[in-house]
Amino acid sequence: MTVENPFGIVEPTPMFQSSYAEIKDSGAAVDVLPANIPKEATDIDHVDSMIAQQMSSMTVQDREQAFMDVHGVSPIIEETPELVSSKLEEMESQIQKQHRREAYDMAESMNPDYVRDPEFRLMFLRSDVFNAYNAALRLIRHFEVKRDLFGVDKLTQEITQDDLDQESMDCLYMGHSQQLTTPDRSNRIISLWVSSEDHEKYSVTALLRRQFYQNMHLLRTNKHAQKDGVVAFLYLLGRDSGNPFPYDTGLELPRLANAMPMRLVAFHMAHDNKWLAPLIAFIKYSFNLITRIRIRTHYGSHNECMASMQGHGVPPEILPLEEGGIVTNKDSYREYLRGVRRQERIQFPRRQQIYVPCSYDVLFGKGSSVQTYEGNKRMRRIVTDRQKAYEKAEKGRKVDVAQEVVDMVHESSGMFLKQADDGGEYWVAVDNESARKKVSAAFRTLRIRSK
Repeated sequence: MTVENPFGIVEPTPMFQSSYAEIKDSGAAVDVLPANIPKEATDIDHVDSMIAQQMSSMTVQDREQAFMDVHGVSPIIEETPELVSSKLEEMESQIQKQHRREAYDMAESMNPDYVRDPEFRLMFLRSDVFNAYNAALRLIRHFEVKRDLFGVDKLTQEITQDDLDQESMDCLYMGHSQQLTTPDRSNRIISLWVSSEDHEKYSVTALLRRQFYQNMHLLRTNKHAQKDGVVAFLYLLGRDSGNPFPYDTGLELPRLANAMPMRLVAFHMAHDNKWLAPLIAFIKYSFNLITRIRIRTHYGSHNECMASMQGHGVPPEILPLEEGGIVTNKDSYREYLRGVRRQERIQFPRRQQIYVPCSYDVLFGKGSSVQTYEGNKRMRRIVTDRQKAYEKAEKGRKVDVAQEVVDMVHESSGMFLKQADDGGEYWVAVDNESARKKVSAAFRTLRIRSK
């Protein structure tokens, strides 16, 4: 599905290379484990036994904390100024003790204010329950993953939809991964991931970029999610047993999770096929122990799994799901995303390169795909509304009327874009004079057609 853009924009070379392999035998898909994954990683009995042994070495307090997190009864840490100040100092000390921090040092040299911002670092402390050592490691990993996914030039920028390529935007607007607006009974945000054949056609890189963007957008706009944590829900019902396991995705998602300043307080997986036991075992195996012991599986029909989720404080009515993994709120979710994108353009500096123009942008170029683009049609409607003012204006004032139209496009978060001169698969903003000339040409064209 193509979103908000009629042009086939090619995705940049993936930063993450897939190690997944698949072979066919008699027409059936057969899974081949990547070389670095032991076979026991897909043995559910072995993995559960391993987790039980690891839990036995944990303190009673840590095990109780996990139980309270899953059931939404964990106490919230009182963030006194003294606690925050001392933990920020301790976190800085722990960062300086780490020797492998290339991406972190690169980001700090580019924009130290961004890297050292107390509110930014506080997200990482909250995600690790104010363990300064773990938070320091998470922050260092964060910049490593961000560099690998988006490049060095975006290390100290907040990632917005304008930073996503075509495939990542398609993946985002598909709506199979959402952070729901209605919280669970413990006022925690629910992160929903619906597994489907359509969803998994996207590359691992696109999935990771989409997830990075979604997570950071949630955290920077919702302090409750920082403090209370997030409940993850993976919906696997209706998955065709003939589909190969997405081991490549499973390898990278835990790495991303360990680099996000987000605390997973519970991780629920719902399925209706015992054939998925190896995949569920692999997911458990891939995460660290802190997340593993917060994983709960729900087996049965759609209604049975929804009832089981309700027992964990997640009312079925807040999940936009129907039987078979049908997402019911796609249209409203896409409209929400478009609104978010307009706000991001107001809040953050405009990007020099745009991979996917938004519906408010005006495109330069020839052909019906440009002329029928929503942003161009919207500009022509504005021109039509201002036509009388343009014709009545004296010659020197016509430029001012054209400028008013340019300003109206900009004020609605739109940009005037042309394709890159170097042949790159992206768009760049034109200067104000070029934008004004395009508007003036639209006025003249309308005049000719009106005769």
